[in-house]
Amino acid sequence: MIVIEGLVGEYLDDVIDRALDYRPCTIKFNNWICSVSNADSHKSIREKWESFQKKEAEEYWTVERLAKKEKKIQEEKEKMSILNDELKLISSKWELLDWFIKCEKISTLNTQVDIDRLKEVCEKLNISSNMNCDDDVERFNKQAVEYRLDWLLGQCLSCTIEIGCPHSVIHNFAEELKNEQKK
Repeated sequence: MIVIEGLVGEYLDDVIDRALDYRPCTIKFNNWICSVSNADSHKSIREKWESFQKKEAEEYWTVERLAKKEKKIQEEKEKMSILNDELKLISSKWELLDWFIKCEKISTLNTQVDIDRLKEVCEKLNISSNMNCDDDVERFNKQAVEYRLDWLLGQCLSCTIEIGCPHSVIHNFAEELKNEQKK
């Protein structure tokens, strides 16, 4: 029997279409194996996939795992609440950078940054979204630490407004800037 395997990056619908051309056959897609008969249609194969996915989810999400997930979500909400309260206390750009670094460690799937309060702090510190962007990397790297700090904070603000959290690589840039500032 012919085996139709999903290729890296290939969508299930494309694999199903190929399988329908070679019926009867077997589909291997991720960890799913499905026999395809001459009687199968795109819809029936898709329903088999959805049934498999539902069964996998039910087996994975045990009571213990759900409880652990809920506990983690609650902890993240508490951490974000504290961070949102800390926004009131920020009085410098370096403090704001440290705040963003703390933010990047919290999942924002179930929490939310207080965007209005963040905008107020950034306005007070003269930070705007995407400020100091420059396509010339050499010229940008020659700029003063303060200029690059403003750029990083502008990027953090922009990303937080657009997707709810800063980039997850802020700490890399921040460490470099802090080391330069100490010199």
